[in-house]
Amino acid sequence: MQNLEELHIVEAEDQDLEKNSTKVEKFPISTIIFTVIILFIAALFLFLGVTDYKTCPEDPRIYIWLNIVAILLFLERIISVTHVYTKVWFNNNCPEPTGMLVDKSVMKKWMKKHDQLNRRPLFPDLIWLVMVFL
Repeated sequence: MQNLEELHIVEAEDQDLEKNSTKVEKFPISTIIFTVIILFIAALFLFLGVTDYKTCPEDPRIYIWLNIVAILLFLERIISVTHVYTKVWFNNNCPEPTGMLVDKSVMKKWMKKHDQLNRRPLFPDLIWLVMVFL
């Protein structure tokens, strides 16, 4: 037979599990910091590429390169942040279906969507590869 203290501990553990299961996922701070840094660099490249166009005595094509890299950086960040936002939104608004009455097709659809969001999109990596070769 259990005493009252043991029953209270079991109830507290159940409440902690319920709180943890409804935990809200937030936008990663590392993504925000990285995005701010990259967008600052892209804005700087774009500013230099537009304002000093055709004034470089060494190689006037450097400003074309600056503009292209700035546009690619903006594109990469837009795609990556959109992907992370979609993943966070899905995890917060579409919890995993649980219980004994869950239909297999519902679970299969949820797993498919979850797996798609856990994959990293290929296009941002391709953009970084293009920037390296430029």
